[in-house]
Amino acid sequence: MSRFYVSPKSISSTEIIITGQEAVHVGRVLRKKAGHRIEVFDGRGRKYKAIIKEATRKRIIAEIIDSPRVEPEPGVRVHLFQGMTKGFKFEFVLQKGTEIGVSRFTPILTERTVIKPPSGMEKRLSRWQRIVREACKQSGRGKIPRVDGFLLFKQALSGLRPGGINIILWEKERATTLKSLLKEHKEEILGVKDKRVGIFIGPEGGFTQKEVSLAREKGVIPATLGHRILRAETAALVVVSLILYEWEA
Repeated sequence: MSRFYVSPKSISSTEIIITGQEAVHVGRVLRKKAGHRIEVFDGRGRKYKAIIKEATRKRIIAEIIDSPRVEPEPGVRVHLFQGMTKGFKFEFVLQKGTEIGVSRFTPILTERTVIKPPSGMEKRLSRWQRIVREACKQSGRGKIPRVDGFLLFKQALSGLRPGGINIILWEKERATTLKSLLKEHKEEILGVKDKRVGIFIGPEGGFTQKEVSLAREKGVIPATLGHRILRAETAALVVVSLILYEWEA
Protein backbone atom coordinates (compact mmCIF):
# COMPACT_ATOMS: atom_id res chain seq x y z
CA MET A 1 0.00 0.00 0.00
CA SER A 2 1.35 3.46 -0.94
CA ARG A 3 2.30 5.72 1.98
CA PHE A 4 2.10 9.51 2.03
CA TYR A 5 2.78 12.40 4.39
CA VAL A 6 -0.04 14.82 5.23
CA SER A 7 0.05 17.66 7.75
CA PRO A 8 -2.19 17.09 10.81
CA LYS A 9 -4.04 20.28 9.79
CA SER A 10 -5.40 18.44 6.75
CA ILE A 11 -6.70 15.45 8.69
CA SER A 12 -10.11 15.42 10.38
CA SER A 13 -11.83 12.64 12.28
CA THR A 14 -13.30 11.22 9.07
CA GLU A 15 -11.28 12.35 6.07
CA ILE A 16 -7.92 13.42 4.74
CA ILE A 17 -7.24 16.18 2.21
CA ILE A 18 -3.99 15.90 0.26
CA THR A 19 -2.71 18.91 -1.69
CA GLY A 20 0.55 20.20 -3.15
CA GLN A 21 3.28 17.88 -4.37
CA GLU A 22 1.89 14.90 -2.48
CA ALA A 23 -1.40 15.26 -4.37
CA VAL A 24 0.54 15.38 -7.64
CA HIS A 25 2.43 12.26 -6.59
CA VAL A 26 -0.78 10.43 -5.67
CA GLY A 27 -2.87 11.41 -8.67
CA ARG A 28 -0.53 12.09 -11.58
CA VAL A 29 2.54 9.99 -10.82
CA LEU A 30 1.00 6.91 -9.19
CA ARG A 31 -2.37 7.42 -10.95
CA LYS A 32 -4.40 6.67 -7.85
CA LYS A 33 -8.14 7.06 -8.36
CA ALA A 34 -11.38 6.88 -6.40
CA GLY A 35 -11.62 3.53 -4.66
CA HIS A 36 -7.87 3.04 -4.28
CA ARG A 37 -6.48 2.54 -0.79
CA ILE A 38 -3.62 4.60 0.63
CA GLU A 39 -1.79 4.96 3.93
CA VAL A 40 -1.06 8.39 5.40
CA PHE A 41 1.11 9.50 8.31
CA ASP A 42 1.04 12.92 9.97
CA GLY A 43 4.69 13.14 11.07
CA ARG A 44 3.69 13.27 14.73
CA GLY A 45 3.24 9.59 15.39
CA ARG A 46 -0.16 8.74 13.89
CA LYS A 47 -1.00 6.89 10.69
CA TYR A 48 -4.23 6.28 8.82
CA LYS A 49 -5.59 3.86 6.24
CA ALA A 50 -7.97 5.51 3.82
CA ILE A 51 -9.91 5.07 0.60
CA ILE A 52 -9.78 7.80 -2.03
CA LYS A 53 -13.19 9.41 -2.62
CA GLU A 54 -12.14 12.17 -5.01
CA ALA A 55 -8.98 12.67 -7.04
CA THR A 56 -8.11 15.74 -9.11
CA ARG A 57 -4.78 17.10 -10.32
CA LYS A 58 -4.43 19.37 -7.30
CA ARG A 59 -6.40 17.69 -4.52
CA ILE A 60 -7.09 14.23 -3.17
CA ILE A 61 -9.90 13.57 -0.68
CA ALA A 62 -9.82 10.24 1.14
CA GLU A 63 -12.09 8.67 3.75
CA ILE A 64 -10.41 7.30 6.87
CA ILE A 65 -11.23 3.64 7.42
CA ASP A 66 -8.71 2.80 10.14
CA SER A 67 -6.12 4.44 12.38
CA PRO A 68 -3.82 1.61 13.47
CA ARG A 69 -1.18 1.98 16.14
CA VAL A 70 2.13 3.29 14.86
CA GLU A 71 5.20 1.35 15.83
CA PRO A 72 6.92 3.30 18.62
CA GLU A 73 9.93 5.50 18.02
CA PRO A 74 13.30 4.38 19.41
CA GLY A 75 13.35 4.46 23.19
CA VAL A 76 16.53 6.55 23.04
CA ARG A 77 16.20 9.96 21.41
CA VAL A 78 19.37 10.66 19.47
CA HIS A 79 20.33 14.24 18.65
CA LEU A 80 23.04 14.25 16.00
CA PHE A 81 25.31 17.29 15.81
CA GLN A 82 27.02 16.79 12.46
CA GLY A 83 30.06 18.78 11.40
CA MET A 84 29.31 20.12 7.94
CA THR A 85 31.03 18.33 5.09
CA LYS A 86 31.53 18.90 1.38
CA GLY A 87 28.97 18.09 -1.28
CA PHE A 88 25.83 16.16 -0.44
CA LYS A 89 27.27 14.11 2.41
CA PHE A 90 25.09 15.84 5.01
CA GLU A 91 22.01 14.99 2.97
CA PHE A 92 23.15 11.36 2.93
CA VAL A 93 23.40 11.49 6.74
CA LEU A 94 19.90 13.00 6.94
CA GLN A 95 18.42 10.25 4.81
CA LYS A 96 20.14 7.27 6.39
CA GLY A 97 20.08 8.71 9.91
CA THR A 98 16.31 9.09 9.65
CA GLU A 99 15.95 5.50 8.52
CA ILE A 100 18.07 4.30 11.46
CA GLY A 101 16.24 6.35 14.10
CA VAL A 102 17.81 9.80 14.70
CA SER A 103 15.33 12.17 16.36
CA ARG A 104 17.02 15.50 15.57
CA PHE A 105 19.76 16.79 13.29
CA THR A 106 21.85 19.92 13.84
CA PRO A 107 24.56 20.87 11.33
CA ILE A 108 27.49 22.53 13.10
CA LEU A 109 30.34 24.75 11.94
CA THR A 110 33.70 23.96 13.54
CA GLU A 111 37.28 25.19 13.28
CA ARG A 112 38.04 22.69 10.52
CA THR A 113 34.82 23.10 8.57
CA VAL A 114 35.93 23.71 4.99
CA ILE A 115 32.64 25.11 3.69
CA LYS A 116 30.81 28.29 4.52
CA PRO A 117 27.11 28.50 5.39
CA PRO A 118 25.30 28.68 2.05
CA SER A 119 23.01 31.56 1.21
CA GLY A 120 19.30 30.87 1.06
CA MET A 121 19.11 28.95 4.33
CA GLU A 122 15.33 28.78 4.17
CA LYS A 123 15.46 27.00 0.82
CA ARG A 124 18.16 24.64 2.08
CA LEU A 125 16.13 23.78 5.20
CA SER A 126 13.09 23.08 3.05
CA ARG A 127 15.13 20.62 0.99
CA TRP A 128 16.50 18.92 4.10
CA GLN A 129 13.04 18.59 5.62
CA ARG A 130 11.79 17.03 2.40
CA ILE A 131 14.63 14.51 2.55
CA VAL A 132 13.73 13.38 6.08
CA ARG A 133 10.02 13.21 5.20
CA GLU A 134 10.77 10.96 2.25
CA ALA A 135 13.03 8.80 4.43
CA CYS A 136 10.19 8.47 6.97
CA LYS A 137 7.82 7.38 4.21
CA GLN A 138 10.26 4.77 2.99
CA SER A 139 11.24 3.41 6.41
CA GLY A 140 7.81 3.44 8.06
CA ARG A 141 8.65 5.91 10.82
CA GLY A 142 5.73 7.77 12.35
CA LYS A 143 7.53 10.92 13.53
CA ILE A 144 9.55 13.22 11.33
CA PRO A 145 12.93 14.18 12.84
CA ARG A 146 13.62 17.85 13.44
CA VAL A 147 16.26 19.49 11.24
CA ASP A 148 17.90 22.69 12.49
CA GLY A 149 19.78 25.44 10.70
CA PHE A 150 23.52 25.90 11.09
CA LEU A 151 25.01 26.46 14.54
CA LEU A 152 28.53 27.32 15.55
CA PHE A 153 30.15 24.58 17.64
CA LYS A 154 30.13 26.82 20.74
CA GLN A 155 26.45 27.62 20.23
CA ALA A 156 25.61 23.93 20.04
CA LEU A 157 27.43 23.26 23.31
CA SER A 158 25.78 26.21 25.04
CA GLY A 159 22.34 24.97 24.00
CA LEU A 160 22.67 21.49 25.52
CA ARG A 161 19.84 20.69 27.91
CA PRO A 162 20.53 19.30 31.38
CA GLY A 163 20.26 15.54 31.67
CA GLY A 164 20.95 12.85 29.14
CA ILE A 165 24.39 11.88 27.90
CA ASN A 166 26.43 13.75 25.32
CA ILE A 167 29.33 12.19 23.41
CA ILE A 168 31.96 13.71 21.15
CA LEU A 169 33.79 11.36 18.80
CA TRP A 170 37.51 12.13 18.67
CA GLU A 171 40.14 9.95 17.04
CA LYS A 172 42.85 11.07 19.51
CA GLU A 173 40.94 9.94 22.61
CA ARG A 174 42.86 7.13 24.29
CA ALA A 175 41.13 6.50 27.63
CA THR A 176 37.55 5.90 26.51
CA THR A 177 36.30 3.82 23.59
CA LEU A 178 32.69 4.04 22.45
CA LYS A 179 32.32 0.37 23.35
CA SER A 180 33.41 0.91 26.96
CA LEU A 181 31.31 4.07 27.26
CA LEU A 182 28.16 2.28 26.10
CA LYS A 183 28.67 -0.46 28.65
CA GLU A 184 29.56 1.91 31.48
CA HIS A 185 26.50 4.13 31.05
CA LYS A 186 23.94 1.51 30.00
CA GLU A 187 22.22 1.18 33.37
CA GLU A 188 22.25 4.95 33.77
CA ILE A 189 20.50 5.63 30.44
CA LEU A 190 18.04 2.76 30.78
CA GLY A 191 17.16 3.85 34.31
CA VAL A 192 15.56 7.13 33.28
CA LYS A 193 12.32 7.85 31.42
CA ASP A 194 13.74 10.63 29.27
CA LYS A 195 16.51 8.83 27.40
CA ARG A 196 18.44 11.49 25.48
CA VAL A 197 21.80 11.16 23.77
CA GLY A 198 23.68 13.90 21.94
CA ILE A 199 26.36 12.87 19.46
CA PHE A 200 28.98 15.27 18.08
CA ILE A 201 30.66 14.21 14.83
CA GLY A 202 33.38 16.37 13.33
CA PRO A 203 33.83 17.42 9.68
CA GLU A 204 36.69 16.32 7.43
CA GLY A 205 39.76 16.65 9.66
CA GLY A 206 37.82 16.09 12.89
CA PHE A 207 37.68 18.27 15.98
CA THR A 208 40.61 20.26 17.34
CA GLN A 209 42.08 19.75 20.81
CA LYS A 210 40.63 23.11 21.81
CA GLU A 211 37.12 22.07 20.77
CA VAL A 212 37.33 18.77 22.61
CA SER A 213 38.54 20.56 25.75
CA LEU A 214 35.62 22.98 25.50
CA ALA A 215 33.22 20.06 25.10
CA ARG A 216 34.66 18.39 28.22
CA GLU A 217 33.96 21.56 30.19
CA LYS A 218 30.31 21.28 29.15
CA GLY A 219 30.11 17.67 30.34
CA VAL A 220 30.42 16.07 26.90
CA ILE A 221 32.31 12.75 26.99
CA PRO A 222 35.06 12.20 24.39
CA ALA A 223 35.23 8.69 22.94
CA THR A 224 36.98 6.92 20.09
CA LEU A 225 35.74 4.32 17.65
CA GLY A 226 39.14 2.65 17.54
CA HIS A 227 42.17 2.65 15.29
CA ARG A 228 40.40 3.16 11.96
CA ILE A 229 39.64 6.69 10.80
CA LEU A 230 36.14 6.86 9.36
CA ARG A 231 34.67 9.47 7.08
CA ALA A 232 32.39 11.93 8.86
CA GLU A 233 29.21 10.54 7.31
CA THR A 234 30.28 6.94 8.01
CA ALA A 235 31.13 7.69 11.64
CA ALA A 236 27.74 9.30 12.23
CA LEU A 237 25.76 6.29 11.03
CA VAL A 238 28.01 3.77 12.79
CA VAL A 239 27.73 5.58 16.13
CA VAL A 240 23.95 6.01 15.93
CA SER A 241 23.52 2.34 15.04
CA LEU A 242 25.70 1.16 17.92
CA ILE A 243 23.96 3.39 20.45
CA LEU A 244 20.47 2.28 19.45
CA TYR A 245 21.56 -1.35 19.36
CA GLU A 246 23.15 -1.23 22.80
CA TRP A 247 20.78 1.14 24.61
CA GLU A 248 17.43 0.44 22.96
CA ALA A 249 15.08 -0.70 25.73
